Amino acid sequence: MTTNINDLIDRILAKLPPGMVDDIMDDIERDQPAVWVRNGWVSMYHDNGAKPLVVGNVCYKFTDKLDASVAQRIITQIDALAAEFAKTRLVLMDEDLGQVGYAHSQTPDAGQTTIITVNNAVGNGKQWDDLIREDLVQKFHPPGFDARGGVEGVLTHEFGHVLGFKVGISGAVLQAGRVVRKWIPLEGNISVDLSKYAGASPQETVAEAFVEAHNAPNPRPYALAIYRQLVDAYNAGTRFDAGNSLEVDPESMKL
Repeated sequence: MTTNINDLIDRILAKLPPGMVDDIMDDIERDQPAVWVRNGWVSMYHDNGAKPLVVGNVCYKFTDKLDASVAQRIITQIDALAAEFAKTRLVLMDEDLGQVGYAHSQTPDAGQTTIITVNNAVGNGKQWDDLIREDLVQKFHPPGFDARGGVEGVLTHEFGHVLGFKVGISGAVLQAGRVVRKWIPLEGNISVDLSKYAGASPQETVAEAFVEAHNAPNPRPYALAIYRQLVDAYNAGTRFDAGNSLEVDPESMKL
């Protein structure tokens, strides 16, 4: 590490809650020092200046540009998911992402932490819900995606990526594809039996299956099959990159 990198890391760490910093540093020093320098927080964490709100293993950093009702809905949904999947650690932020989507997720440390960035340019809760409803008419997302609301569907989808990062299917598409293909029922078509967006990549297949199985009142067998494999791997502490985290580049998941 050079002095300049160290200085930059120190400035980033100063913006995060002390307890989260201690956990992050413990993981890095124990498992993956090179990831910190090559990929990690220096390139992925861009402080938005918001005061942090820490709830368990989640740090929320929301600015005034994010609609207050949307922020509260995000917190409610993520708090519930983080309690259900307690081995996860997240930073939730907002940013103007323009027209590129509702949110995106990244991991700076091979699944130890996920940074979810929410698009504050989408608007208020009704605008979020209306846009998601339009997506569902086009079958872009699976049935039940908005069963708990459009905002809630987006954040549950992103949480599917959180678990994907955790089990090591967040790297190269070919590597992830070999794993995910084993989870998919032999018969069927991803774009038909799950959603159009699920066909974008193996990682999106997993995230779309997760949101349908978790939120829909009557999830279909296709989604349930993938969801169960993902959750079983998470519960077992399995990593499909064989623990070789230094070879897995962080993947940006955009929705």
